Amino acid sequence: MSFTVTQYILFLFSFFAVGGAMSLAAYRDDRTASFVGSVFAGLGSLAGLCAGIAAIVAPVATTYSIATMFPFLTLSIHIDKLAGIF
Repeated sequence: MSFTVTQYILFLFSFFAVGGAMSLAAYRDDRTASFVGSVFAGLGSLAGLCAGIAAIVAPVATTYSIATMFPFLTLSIHIDKLAGIF
């Protein structure tokens, strides 16, 4: 099963968001909160690494945009081969 660069970026943001929320939800036990946050941060970093590798091997650059409620403000990520290295 192969994923696109955009899907890897969505995985990256999802893992970081879920890890932060789960870490905050486990506030009663510091060790559990730290473990859950670290695991999801690691998974998010792995997804970022896979996105970079997929961007390097992709034949064309990838652009991912999210429209906001303001017409002049668009959140976008553009990843080409050089951005995949960093």
